Amino acid sequence: MTALQNSLKMQCTFLVLTAIAISTATTDSNNFITNRQHQQIVLCIETVVHKYFKRGRTIFVSIPSDEQPTGRSLSPPPYDINRALVSFTLTKLHENVSWPLRLFTTKISLDVGFQTTDSYIIFTWTQHENYGIMDTLSYQIAAMEVAEGESWNPRGKFLVVLADIDGVPSKELGLQIYEQMWKEHFIIDNTILIANRENYVPMNGKNYTDGLIKDTLDLYTGFPYERGRCGDVTDVALLDQWRLRNGTFIHNANLFPQKTTDNFHGCQIKAATLGVPPYIILTGNSTDSDANVVYKLGGLAVHNLLLAVNKMNATVVFLKPSAIFSLEEGIHAAGSLVDGRSDIVIGMLPLVPLFVSSTFQPTIPYEFTALKWFVPCPQLVARMEKVTHTYQLSVWLTMAILLVLTAIVWWGLANWRHSSLKDSRTFQTLSYCLYNAWAVAMGVPATNTPNTWRFRNLFLVYVCYCFVMSTVFQAFFISYLVEPGYGEKFETFHDLIHSRVTYGYNHIMEVVLVSTDYEDWVSFNDSRREDCSDIVECTRRIGNNDQLCTISAPRISQYLASEMGIRDASKFFCTVEENIFTVGFVFLLNNGSPFLNRLNVLTRRSLEGGLLERYWAQLLWMTRLKSKMAVGVGVEDLYFVFSISHLSPAFCVLGFGYMLSSAAFLAEIFVRWISKRQNSEVD
Repeated sequence: MTALQNSLKMQCTFLVLTAIAISTATTDSNNFITNRQHQQIVLCIETVVHKYFKRGRTIFVSIPSDEQPTGRSLSPPPYDINRALVSFTLTKLHENVSWPLRLFTTKISLDVGFQTTDSYIIFTWTQHENYGIMDTLSYQIAAMEVAEGESWNPRGKFLVVLADIDGVPSKELGLQIYEQMWKEHFIIDNTILIANRENYVPMNGKNYTDGLIKDTLDLYTGFPYERGRCGDVTDVALLDQWRLRNGTFIHNANLFPQKTTDNFHGCQIKAATLGVPPYIILTGNSTDSDANVVYKLGGLAVHNLLLAVNKMNATVVFLKPSAIFSLEEGIHAAGSLVDGRSDIVIGMLPLVPLFVSSTFQPTIPYEFTALKWFVPCPQLVARMEKVTHTYQLSVWLTMAILLVLTAIVWWGLANWRHSSLKDSRTFQTLSYCLYNAWAVAMGVPATNTPNTWRFRNLFLVYVCYCFVMSTVFQAFFISYLVEPGYGEKFETFHDLIHSRVTYGYNHIMEVVLVSTDYEDWVSFNDSRREDCSDIVECTRRIGNNDQLCTISAPRISQYLASEMGIRDASKFFCTVEENIFTVGFVFLLNNGSPFLNRLNVLTRRSLEGGLLERYWAQLLWMTRLKSKMAVGVGVEDLYFVFSISHLSPAFCVLGFGYMLSSAAFLAEIFVRWISKRQNSEVD
């Protein structure tokens, strides 16, 4: 229903404006719409539309806003004549339903389109003495760009129609129009139809002998990159002329020839950068003969651009690279693109709705990566702590209770009146029973053994139990002495948010996240937020076990690990298991840039051929060599050095035993001394 309502609204708007235009034009006489020149202009436009515009796609028609003339005049006002031409044109085009029309003036608000516009017809004329054709056209295009929004397409086909150019040579006016539309709006596929009142102008320097033709319709266009012009438009070419006498083209030339080229003849492409290693790496700089600083860059984004421009036969000039990945640097890079100081912005630019607008146009992604939460890695557990955690607390308590119960059972059996151990003093006291049970648990001989076979079976069961538990403990004990293991790892974002780790935020990253449906990052309160504009330094701090987490791309940590001489990056740069989302990094150009199509083709070939992955492997290898990291299998991977530190838990247990025995010895001496003193006082 919404599409039907929009269609009906558009048709009603067209009919109302057409009726107004027709009524205005027929106020004085009907000769405006029946004028021969107007009829021929309409026929020429209709021929161009049928031949070059896509069928079924909306044609955007723009006319200047009406301005009422001041004073009185017996002749019809110019804007009435031009409105009659527009009305006549719309009537003829509307008869063929192959092209839906979308009429626009600055006084009519448009609904946002659902698809990119492919074709434009712009009627323009002088509105009054102080507001010429160029001013009117500039205002029209600016208003169109704002009104269309995401549907605005400077790469579409534009037909500019001028029916009245008194006092200005048609070629000069065509040059001014094309230059303005190209320089200010990057409209390259633009054909200008001008009603020429001069004699027939020879095309391409050739003189034709079929006679001079007056009142022809001239069609001009420009070629910004023809024969290495590098975007400068100093002349326009006369594509063809329309005969007003018989309503045909003289040469039937192509009115929308190919303007972009695969060979840019060494033209410069000025590139601004936004990113950090390994995407943007400053390798050096120098000064040219004009005292200009020439920056030499490397990295994944730079290498992908160099691969493309090498095939395009172009030259890249890099602007001063950004030192950090901050919002200010991002605004500066985007500003350089808008101001014309750069032709392209490369680096860590994710393909998100933020970068798709009527002003900027992204390329296809040159790399896909998954953004992740980088968190502190678990640290090595202290050996004594690991030894005490060989068994769980419940197992330790069960072993202690079993030892006490065994000693009590022995003592009870030894003191039972029907027991055969009456003659054994070893098991008749509870302290000796505890001593023997402890000795068996520690794997040392007991002071005495039972005499009867039933008691011996019970004793043997306890010995086997202690042997099994001690064997398992020794196996774990030796393993923990060598490699005590690591602490708990952050498995999920829930673990991270319930820890005391600080969140290192980056302004650009948060702006990108706002344009997505990921909202977990807002769970950190202000007390747990820290500015991470220098994302490389923050990642380095995480690798040094700083209690900090941040959102980053995995390649940054891999490159930083190679630069720091770290062999296994997973032990220093840990991540939460789930990905935040997968994103593609793109380049950013002005909407309508002639480099876009060729860059997309070459980027796709590079991606499919794995050229960037090959460069990435070489980059990591060279970085490891510069960091003097031992490549291949390291010596430390073959064996470890057994030192006193590995025996520290055993010595700690031994020292604790000596302390307990010394304390017991001193307690006995003290008790003995008290006993003697009391006895002496009694005597």
